[in-house]
Amino acid sequence: MYRKLDYFYASIKDESGAGFRFLDRLATKQVDLTALTAVPFGPDRAQITIFPTDAASLVAAAKEENIALDGPHTAILVEGDDQVGAFAKVMAKLAAVNINVFSLQGMTDGRGGFRYIVFVRPSDIESALQSLGAS
Repeated sequence: MYRKLDYFYASIKDESGAGFRFLDRLATKQVDLTALTAVPFGPDRAQITIFPTDAASLVAAAKEENIALDGPHTAILVEGDDQVGAFAKVMAKLAAVNINVFSLQGMTDGRGGFRYIVFVRPSDIESALQSLGAS
């Protein structure tokens, strides 16, 4: 399965407990997440990439909680059965139509499935989805 996945960036202080406090504020507002990543951003900040199941609920919660968001941006969520070469097949389809993947994240679920988040340029999203056979 292939589909668009909205994501947003937020910045938090890079200190013990900051991630928990940030996520707790979202959970209190019933924001459900498909995925989440965090990376260092400068000497004392962390950049959180938030992939909400419902972008509108995240935006509303962020407004209520005074959380600055950058987005929405769009990536592609790829899900399927885990097998040797599964992601190579996805990458081959994108390469065949000259689409550059500039970032990706993924993992297996331990139950025979996988999920990958594929980042392509905004101008390539629709072509990428079409080349992957998304409906």
